[in-house]
Amino acid sequence: MEMLTEKLGLALVFSFVVWVGATVFFMLFGSAVLAEPGQDAFMLRFLLLEAGTFALLYAVILAYRRVDKSRFAAVKLGIVGSAVGLCLDTFSLWHHS
Repeated sequence: MEMLTEKLGLALVFSFVVWVGATVFFMLFGSAVLAEPGQDAFMLRFLLLEAGTFALLYAVILAYRRVDKSRFAAVKLGIVGSAVGLCLDTFSLWHHS
């Protein structure tokens, strides 16, 4: 259990930065990258968005593992990142005007 709580603050910071980055990206470029499911370019945009997300999250995990050398660093970031993202998404949707 100690391995998962070690450097927990760092995982929280990384998770918050990833969430802010994703939120700002969609605020700035959402209309350009998102498409309705019925549009012709939907599948291409969707696949490009998924590939870009995969590449960026993989880079974030590699960067995090350079800082946190513990055995389960990537798992810890995944769990903490999911929890932080869900909480912040809930808060932002709740207070959306």
